[in-house]
Amino acid sequence: MRALVIGADGFVGRWLVRHLSSSGDSVFGVVGARYVPPLDGAEAVDLADVRDLAALREVVASVAPEAVYYLAAVSQAGSRENVTDAAQIAVVGSVNALVACAELGRRTRFLYVSSAHVYGDGGPAPLSEAAPIRPSNVYGAAKAAAEAALLRLGAASGVEVVVARPFNHIGPGQRRGFLVPSLAAQVRPIRAGERGIVRVGAPDMVRDFTDVRDVVRAYRLLVERGEAGGIYHVASGEGVSVRQVVEALVEVAGVEAELVADPSMARDGEPRVLIGDARPLEALGWRREYTLRSTLADTLLSGEGPPA
Repeated sequence: MRALVIGADGFVGRWLVRHLSSSGDSVFGVVGARYVPPLDGAEAVDLADVRDLAALREVVASVAPEAVYYLAAVSQAGSRENVTDAAQIAVVGSVNALVACAELGRRTRFLYVSSAHVYGDGGPAPLSEAAPIRPSNVYGAAKAAAEAALLRLGAASGVEVVVARPFNHIGPGQRRGFLVPSLAAQVRPIRAGERGIVRVGAPDMVRDFTDVRDVVRAYRLLVERGEAGGIYHVASGEGVSVRQVVEALVEVAGVEAELVADPSMARDGEPRVLIGDARPLEALGWRREYTLRSTLADTLLSGEGPPA
């Protein structure tokens, strides 16, 4: 399969390119201005601003992909609440990519990677894909707007859009600034003999964690078997508190540490609980291969990835 990954230079994008390539796909990447080469597994890499329709038209026409994976997003903590950036990357960029695909005049599968943040605070029970959309931050609102636009435009244009709503994905190579790599960065010095303190913003916040290597397998499966117009969670179905993550990291590292709550580290607008029900994805044949403990061990052993 000829696959185009838009946002290929991010944490998930790099893992996805490797997975697609190892699965026998011909993979082409679209990267942003902060791209740091190489991009392992890609046959070619194009630098393009997703907000530039002409640029995306040129890339899509040259690649003529059978499958497009749209991963581009504003992911940095400080930028997620910038309405202009969030909307332009999530909505304008993804619609540009879909328009370019529609103009090919051929069957194209289009996977849009959304986010569990479209739900806002999900409460204690695992959410289904039918749960109400009520984002509590700009990032989630932009993702929800992109979903709505793409699903309708896809149905009208003949592009087969599938939406993935991943919950927290973690693993080796994720940049500090995200929860688990930031915690791992505090635990590593303790192994070297420094004082055992781990500071967190919200120790009782609950998230649903899935290894990035399982996540990218889900994305390819959705392109192969997902229903056009369908929405699928990529999740473990298990809620884990930040406190439990710290305890597991400390245990894996073989050290002792005191957890200190520091409210100044907490992000505004972050949902208290987000847990997803992934049974529709599992019905397609997906299963997790990595436990949380194994992922945390691999994260501790790895460094940060390149800028994304």
